[in-house]
Amino acid sequence: MDFFDRGTAERFKAGAHGTLEGLAVLFGAYNALAFLDRLRRGRVEWHLALNVSVYACVYAFERSKRRHHHQKVT
Repeated sequence: MDFFDRGTAERFKAGAHGTLEGLAVLFGAYNALAFLDRLRRGRVEWHLALNVSVYACVYAFERSKRRHHHQKVT
């Protein structure tokens, strides 16, 4: 498939990674707020803190991939 070749559809690929980057920020923020809310109520749910860490890693990965594709366009 030509789509997966280097140098083709780079704007689309950058957009897809940008979308995933935005979703990672949104999901990470939601989990951070949920963790803090439950912590305020006296309940500690560590899986929410773990989720924040995972989404931070996803954000970093998607950001690097988006920048990589964006550099090929410009």
